[in-house]
Parts: sequence; C-alpha cells; structure tokens
Amino acid sequence: MSSDRTVGEIVASLEAQVAFHRERLAFHAEQEGKHREQRAEHEARLAEVSQHLAQFRAVATGAAEIAGRLGPAPRPLEIEIGARPRLPRLIERLLRDLAPEEPFGASRMAAEINRRFGPLLRRPARSSLVSIALRRMAKSGAIHPLRRGRSHQESLYTRDRPSLSTAEAPAATLG
Repeated sequence: MSSDRTVGEIVASLEAQVAFHRERLAFHAEQEGKHREQRAEHEARLAEVSQHLAQFRAVATGAAEIAGRLGPAPRPLEIEIGARPRLPRLIERLLRDLAPEEPFGASRMAAEINRRFGPLLRRPARSSLVSIALRRMAKSGAIHPLRRGRSHQESLYTRDRPSLSTAEAPAATLG
C-alpha cells in the first residue's frame, strides 16, 4: 500500500467505486429485463414463422409434384441460332412468333432479342442496329413497311403486306 495517499483520499476512491458499481448493477438489471422481454417476443415470432414455413414447404412439395406430373417438359433455350448469333437470324426467329398483321418496330424487336437471347449474346442488341436489319429485310421483301419512321417516331413493319383497310392511305403511311 502506498503511503502517499491519505485516508480521506482512499475512502473517497472506494466510495466512488461503490457508486460506480451500484449504477452499473442497476443498469444491467434494467437491461436484463428488456432482454428477457425481447427474448420472449422473438421466441413467439420464431414459433409462428416456423409453423408457416413448415406449412409452406408441405404445400410447395405437393404443388411441385403435381406440376411435374401434369406439365410438359420445359423447352430448352433456343440455341439453333448458331455459334455466332447474327441479328437477322434472331429477328427471323422472333418474326415466326408474331401474327402476320401484327406491327413491330426496332425498339420492340431489340427488347425481345435481349430478353430471349441475351445470355447468348456478347453485347445487348441495340435498336439502331435492329433498325438497319429491318430496313434491309424490308428492301428484300421479307417484311413490309407499315409506317415510315420520322425523327420522333420509329418505322413500323408487318410480316404480311398491309391491306388498304388497315392503312388509311398508302401515300400517307409509306410516304
């Protein structure tokens, strides 16, 4: 024990330590009560969620069995587009699924190409490149123009030649 300290200093130090430990004891007792409440709440929620999970798994297993029995096998991803997919081939593939009189434009075709064949492409198809391919296909007669594009409107095409009842006037739609 050091002789430098007076009895009064030692008593004051011990009283401060007693006060500190009493305050910490009260704090932790309060925290223990809060933690007990939180634990009870989490136990109740855990039981509820576990019950729902068990019910969901039972239903999902039954549904998967039914889906496996009744549904046809899923179609594989269309890979017959070749090792290096070309934009006109992809457009032709999409045109097979369209109704003959259904109008389409470059942005719609680009979005559909990216949706269906995106994993097979090095880069996403851009509507500007699709527009060039569509113009070439229209020039060759593979598709038919329905509306000529303008600065704020893209060109529209159909698989079949548009009838006069569909178009208001041939000069207005193509000119």
